[in-house]
Order: sequence, then C-alpha cells, then structure tokens
Amino acid sequence: MLTAKALQPRGWASWWAYPYTVVLTLTALWLQLALRAGEDPSPMLMAFVVSILLGTHAGGWRTGMLATLLACLLAAYCLLPPLHRPAIGTTPGLWALVWLGLSGAIASALLAAARGSGTSTNPGAGEARFRAYVDQAADAMFVHDAAGRLTDVNRQACVALGHTREQLLRLDLSQVMQGFDLPRARQAWQEMQPGQLLTQQVRLRRRDGSAFPAEVRVGCIELDDQRSYLAMARDTTELHRMTRLYDALSQVNQAIVWSRNRQELLDKTCEVLVRHGKLHMAWVGWEDPATHRLVPAAVFGDESAYVQSVEVYSDDRPEGRGPSGTAFRSNRPYISNRMLDDPLVRLWRADIERRGFRSSASFPVRMGDEVCAVLSVYSDEPEFFQDREIALLEETAGDLSFTLDTLAREEQKQAADARARSEKLFSDSMIDSMPGIVYFYDEAGTFLRWNKNFERASGYSAEEITGMRPLEFFAPEDRALLQERIAEVFAHGESSVEAPFLSKSGASTHYLFTGRRVVLEGKACLVGMGIDITERKRAEAAWREAEERLELVVEHLGEGLVIAAPDDSLLHWNPESLRLLGFTDLHEARRRQREFGDIFETSTLDGVRLDPAQWPLARTRRGDPVEGLELRVRRRDIPWDRLISFNGRRVEYGEGKYLAFMTLNDITDRKQAERALLESHDELEVRIAERTRDLQSALVAAEAADRVKSAFLATMSHELRTPLNSIIGFTGILLQELAGPLNEEQTKQLGMVRGSARHLLDLISDVLDISKIEAGQMEVRNETFDLHESLEQVVASVRPMAGKKQLSVALDIDPALREMTSDRRRVEQVLLNLLNNAIKFTERGGVALRARLLPATAAADGAARMAQVCMQISDTGIGIHADDLQKLFQPFHQIDSGLTRQHEGTGLGLAICRRLSFLLGGDIDASSIWGEGSTFTVTLPLNRTGRT
Repeated sequence: MLTAKALQPRGWASWWAYPYTVVLTLTALWLQLALRAGEDPSPMLMAFVVSILLGTHAGGWRTGMLATLLACLLAAYCLLPPLHRPAIGTTPGLWALVWLGLSGAIASALLAAARGSGTSTNPGAGEARFRAYVDQAADAMFVHDAAGRLTDVNRQACVALGHTREQLLRLDLSQVMQGFDLPRARQAWQEMQPGQLLTQQVRLRRRDGSAFPAEVRVGCIELDDQRSYLAMARDTTELHRMTRLYDALSQVNQAIVWSRNRQELLDKTCEVLVRHGKLHMAWVGWEDPATHRLVPAAVFGDESAYVQSVEVYSDDRPEGRGPSGTAFRSNRPYISNRMLDDPLVRLWRADIERRGFRSSASFPVRMGDEVCAVLSVYSDEPEFFQDREIALLEETAGDLSFTLDTLAREEQKQAADARARSEKLFSDSMIDSMPGIVYFYDEAGTFLRWNKNFERASGYSAEEITGMRPLEFFAPEDRALLQERIAEVFAHGESSVEAPFLSKSGASTHYLFTGRRVVLEGKACLVGMGIDITERKRAEAAWREAEERLELVVEHLGEGLVIAAPDDSLLHWNPESLRLLGFTDLHEARRRQREFGDIFETSTLDGVRLDPAQWPLARTRRGDPVEGLELRVRRRDIPWDRLISFNGRRVEYGEGKYLAFMTLNDITDRKQAERALLESHDELEVRIAERTRDLQSALVAAEAADRVKSAFLATMSHELRTPLNSIIGFTGILLQELAGPLNEEQTKQLGMVRGSARHLLDLISDVLDISKIEAGQMEVRNETFDLHESLEQVVASVRPMAGKKQLSVALDIDPALREMTSDRRRVEQVLLNLLNNAIKFTERGGVALRARLLPATAAADGAARMAQVCMQISDTGIGIHADDLQKLFQPFHQIDSGLTRQHEGTGLGLAICRRLSFLLGGDIDASSIWGEGSTFTVTLPLNRTGRT
C-alpha cells in the first residue's frame, strides 16, 4: 500500500535564490514603469506579494527572507527620485541591469553564508536533531539501505526486540521481521518516488524467539546526501487483541439472542471466546450447592480433559482458593497475568505449566443477586489481560448473568405454563375419565363446565348444553324435587337425589346426583356428579328376588337346615328340620327353638350322653366343623327316639361376621338297613365264591375252544389253498390256450374264474395269517437287508395296479437309511397291504411312500429310545371319517360295509398290518381328512433284536 507523504524538506533551496531575485526585480521594474505611466499598480503589487509567498513556501524561509529583502531594496531604489540615484547613469534600464547583477551576487553570497552557517559550522547538527527525534518516537524505527541491511535503529526498536543497537546493526529486515518479503520489497524500494510510503503487516521477532504483530511503513529519506529508507514499526498486538475480543463479544451477543436454553448459551460462549477471542481455553464452573464443587457446565479448548480431571470448589478449602474459587467467593474478577508466579495457583502449577497456560481471568456469573457460576478463560501469553480486555470480558460475564436471569425467568414461565397446561389437561382428563357425568353451573343455572360423559348421556352437543338449564334434563313431575335439592346445595353446601335423567331421545336413566357449593371468582356455583344407578337398581331388585328364592328354597328344602349366628342374634330352623325333630306344629317349634336344650337329649351311637355344649350346633357356632356326625336324639316330652346325621360349618360373610350352617338327616332307616345287610353278608360271600368258581371253569373252556378254533382255521385254510392253487394254475393254462383255442365268451368266463379263485386265495391267506397270530403260531425272524432295495421292490410291485387307474406312485427315502435288521418279508407284507389299500381307495391323484430315520434319543425319564424307521403311506383318496378311525384295525370290519359298498375285502388287512407291526416291535397309526386323503404311519425299530 503506497501513500504520498513528505518525509524531509527538498535540498534545492540553496540555488533557488538567484532566479527568485531576478523574478522579484523584474516585478519591481514593472511596478515602477506602471507608476511613472500613471497606471494602476494593484496587479503588479499583487504579483509581487504572490511571488514572495510562493518562493518562501517552496524554497524555505531563510532563502525566501533573504531574496525578499534584496528585492525590496531594488524596488525602493527604483521608486526613489532620480536625485538620489548614483551618478553612474541616468538611464533606468542600464541602471537596473547593473543593480540586478549586483543584487544577485549579494544574494548568492548571503545564501552561501547562511548555508555555511547551518552546515559547515556544525556538520553533525542536522543528524543529531534527526536522531533525537527518532529516539524519542514511540514507534520502533529502522534505517536501512536498498539491500535491506540495517544502518541505524532507535531506542524503542532495541527495547521492543530485546537486542542492543550493535546486535541489530548486524541484521537485515528479513531477520527481524517474520513474513517480510525482502526481494519483493527491494523491487518496490527502487520504484519508490519521494513522498511515497510502503505499508506492510509483519511479525517482529524478539531475541528470545517470540514474535508480535506490527504494522511497518517504509519511506525514502536522504542522509549524508545518500538515499536511505526509514521503516517505522508500530506494535499492533493490543489492537489485534481488542479486535478479537470485540469480535468475540459480538458473537456472544448473537449467542445470547439465538440460544434457547442455558446449556446452549454456555457452550456457545466458551466456543466463541476460544475461536474468535483466540484464547487458549474457556470454561464455566457451575456450583453444586450440595458439595460446593464448581462442576464444569461448559468447556471449550480442553482437548486433554483437564477441567474434568481437577476438582475446583467454591468454599474455603485448598481446592477452593484458586482463581475460580476466589472469584466466586469475592464476587469480583480475579486476574492472574503471570500464573506461574501466582501463589493462588500453586496447587495446579505443574498442570498449568504443562498445558501452556500463562495468564488467566475468572469472572463471577450471577443469577439474580447470587453468584451461581464462574467464567474462567486462559491465555498462553503472560500479561494478556489488561484493563480493556478485562472490561470486555467483564461485560461478557455481565451479559451472561443478564441472559441467565432472562432464561431462568423464561424457564420458570414455561414451567408455570407447562404446569398450568398439565394441570388443565389432568383436570380435563380426570373429569372426562370419571364414570359418571360431571357438571358445573352457577346460581342462574348457566352451565360453565361439563365432561364428555354428560354429552354422551344426554345426547346433546356442547353448543346445545351451553344454552340449556339443569331442570330441562328431567321430567316435569321430577323437577320440583330437583329444584328443592339444588336450593339445599346453595343454602347448606351440599345435597343429593336419585332421579331419572332424560336424554335428547327421550330415554330415561336412573342417576344418583350429588352437588356441592363452591365459590368461583366471588360467585356461588354448584359442582356435582351423576352416577348411573340403573345396574344398582337391577341388582337391588335381583337381590330381593334372590332373597325370596333363597327363603323359598330353605323353607322347602328336603333336608333339615339350621342357620345361626355365633352371638345368638340369629337362629332359624327350616320346616324340614323341625319335622325331623318330631314337631308337627311348626309355630310351636319356632316359638320353643331356644328351649331345645331342655327338650332334647343327645348321645352317641354307643350310648354316651353329650353335654349341650358339645351338641353339633354349639360346635358349629364356635367354628368347629362337623362332618357326618351320627348321634341318637331323644325327646324328653314325648316318646320319640331317632338316629340323625349332622354336618355343619361356620362361614365368614364379612369382616368379622360369621354364620353357622348345619344340616340334619334322619338315618334311622338306613342304619336298620345296614344291620340287615351285615346279617346277609356272610351268606352272600358264600354265593359269590361258588359263582366265581363256575365262571373260572367257563373261562378255561372258552379259551380252549378259541385255541381249537384258531388251529382249525389254520389247518383248514392250508387245506383250502391247495385246490385253489390248482384251479388258478389250470385256469391259467386254459387262458393261455395251451389245451386248445377259446372263444371270447370262454376267455371271459375263465378270467372270472381265475379272478374269483385268486380273491378267495387272498381271503384264505388273510384268515390263515390272523389265525396264526391269534394262535401264537406266527413266527418273525431277523435278518439284515437293504431297505432301499426292499422299498423299491414293494413300489415296483404296485405300479401296474396304480397304472391301470392312472395314479402316480412316489417313493422318497431318507439318504441316512441304508440297512435294516428285521423280518423283511413281514415288513414288505405290511407295506404292500397299505399301498394296495391306498390304490384301491384312490380314484385320482396318487399315492406316496416316504421313509425317514428317527435317531436314537434319551427320554425324559432317562430311558433310551432306539433308532427307528418311520414309513408313511399317503394317498389322495376318499379319506376316512373321524368317527371311523377307531374301527380301522378291528378284524372282519370294513368302513365301506353294507349292500351298497363299492370295494371288496374281508376287513382283515389292516388288522394283520397292526398285529405284524406289534410283532416287529413297532406300531401303526392313521390320520385322514374326509374327501382329501389318508396317511398311514408305520414305525419300526431300525435294528430289531430277539425272535418271536
């Protein structure tokens, strides 16, 4: 930045005197001629004066004064009369030229003398004056040449940089100024014109290595007739510091405006002081009243969590005597511009030195009239906090205090508003959630408030209720009573009434209304509630009806019942109990029921007489339960003796309230029957023993006959199969036309014969199998076989039958299944029977055989379960009704039975399958959905042991 400014008077004033004198002399001659010619001399005088002023300003006051003096002498001479002129001539022009030369010589001599008196007499006087001026300047000044080497410095430069003058004169500008571009500055100096000024912002480096900001202005000067440069440096540290703090204060004010709560304000304040104020760290310690600790409420610039690691207190303990605690207790700022030397921080000196803190300032923050917190800021520069910095930071703390008061009041207001809204919401919710109707109206009957139930019960909208009066919700015949009770409320404070409540639709509902007088804003009002008592009315009616029914039951109960209170306040004998005690006149019995202790005598069946205190009713009243107590009761007033069984228990029906219930049954006839039964017992035992022996003989004979039947069936079935096999064989030979050709009808008839024979053979085989099983002749062997191969053979054998009905046959075998130890023929027989059944009862879709391995497991009781094979045969056939599933495995029973059945069979197949499964150590089960299909599940041991 260049600005025009004269730093030194120009050096050409010494030779300017001669032409200046010539100009003034010519002006004076012009004035003389004008006077002699009688012209107006004003223009010449004006020109004369202006020339004097310009010459004095441009050439200096000494040169101007000498030249003006000579010009005045010349002008005076020219204006004198010719009488006083010298005799050298009378011609004015010639004399003027002579005088002009003489005056110029005199002026030059005088100026040379004047200059000599100022320079030659004391050559160092000008330099001494310049140095005195420079040394007294408040700014650091550096004189340097065109190469930037320092040739002279003033005292302030030495003080500011910490060098001696000799040390500085050995340096150049780039060594004392950080950021100074010396090559660029040299080029600028060469192009600099007299009066120009070069301004630059740099940082001056002190001898200890620290630096501070400064503004440097460089201009050219002439010293000892040589061109030099004067650099004037002004310390701008304070200016920068104040600029940063003013900026921080501005940002804090913005935070005050935009912060919504205390925490946001404190956080933003600390951040602004560090970011914009260029402080090392800032934090706010908020006092905990319980512990008196200054808890960090906000902190910024503390990357090492120093504030969180130290404990600072507001009381007088050692941890409370530091800058923050002192500022809190004294309610005044505490400034520590040299923290390492401050005795108040000796407790934290090591941490402070390690973190680079060199000065600090703590300011109390108030809320209301009480100090609540401390704002503490730290700088890495000693003596950082001076008067202006302290004033700005104190203003910041004051703004914080004011804002905290405002926020506190706002929070209190918001809390009060929130409480008001919450209380209103609570009251609204409570009123609306009450089970009955709530109403609030004044003495004029104007409704002021009601709940939602009032609108629902009445059927009127809120707008309609606003214009109505309380009595309009009741029938005309009930209004007088309501008006009377309302008047009682306003007169005596409260009242209640039961009345029917009319809705908008005309429906009437019984309500219990209560009212209480309250005063609102000096005006008496009625607040009340109405409870729907319709159910209570129904319950009361039902209770009365129940009491009547209970009384009816008790009075007509077929056995005796006694109800009594322990305190003798209640004693009731029902009619049957009185009749059991031999009374024919029930009125007389009830009149004398409290005299029963004198009328009756009670004893055990063994004849032991009981005291009245041990009678069943007395014991029940005391709470002793009586169960089946049989006693002999005899009347003393008449011949009467009976055996009676007593049962009694005391029951609690309210807090501390009991009733005793006792029942009576006449067991005289039963006891007589028991005696008769005992007498016939021995005879009956003899008869039973004889009949048991007869039945045992019959059972033995029946079992023998059953075994003979089974053996006969087994033998006869074998004998029948031999001729049937012959019939089937010879029929096959004929159908193959080995004995000669057959016509179509013969082939058809022979096919029917062979089919019937095969069917008969299957029936005989089934009968033979079931007979063998029942006779215990069925033998099951163990062998190890390939289960995959066996299942594939079984499926292959039924595919032709399924193909005729266009059914699919699927086989799915678990890869984990390979070998099985069991009776292969019986396993295949079970699966063939189930597959044949599935195909027989399936018209569309298909059947599927799935085999899975069930690994060995440990049962809950600790017993181990062997590995098993689970085989499922599923079909999409007609299915089985749920009621018929239990009949599936019964011999000689078919679900499809009767004259209209569509499928043939003996009903032995499934029975044989189940019994074979049992013999193989497994089981078979079935599940079905009618119309969708059935699934039969066979579970067998994977490795069967033993032989059956």
